[in-house]
Amino acid sequence: SDFTPPSLCQIIATAHPNNVPRKAFFRQHTKAISTLPSSTFSSYGSATFHVDSGANCWGMTSRDPFYFYIKNDTSISQVSGTSFNSPGWGGILVKLNGRIYGMYPVHHCPGNPRNTLSPSSVKEFSGFSKTIISMNDSIHLTDFNDIENSLQVSTHNDMDYTELEIMYFNHSSSSSMNATISTNQLLPTITT
Repeated sequence: SDFTPPSLCQIIATAHPNNVPRKAFFRQHTKAISTLPSSTFSSYGSATFHVDSGANCWGMTSRDPFYFYIKNDTSISQVSGTSFNSPGWGGILVKLNGRIYGMYPVHHCPGNPRNTLSPSSVKEFSGFSKTIISMNDSIHLTDFNDIENSLQVSTHNDMDYTELEIMYFNHSSSSSMNATISTNQLLPTITT
């Protein structure tokens, strides 16, 4: 998040006054991000995610890959009946078939043993039209422009995992990003 334009972080924070992720905002924001040229981003590296069809949010054990972050102590309940505390949530940028998409809400889960991918959040918050999980084989994500993305999974201890390339706004794009933000191209219209 070091190179995310501060004005973009401010817009995101302002759109979430109660620290509650707003679906409509993030759907529109993801569409806007996906139109930016790939030269706007650099690769942070890949991360392994447990594909959890029951999860209603993403989880990352490290805060480093977040492109924005909102401090907000939250108790996250798990299907097992246990819970853990998240010190905050935010968004990550992932590369799928050469396009960059925002994924939300991603809770910072420093005590969790693994990162979690939430297929339902991909639909609800990132605006993808379809998420199909073929257990022990692949996950298929269809975006808002009907572009299909297929991710292979590997299975360990009866759980599916996939690798995602995490991206960030690169330093050289900051001035052009500020111009884009000032012309409201990344500023979603929020309907309440």
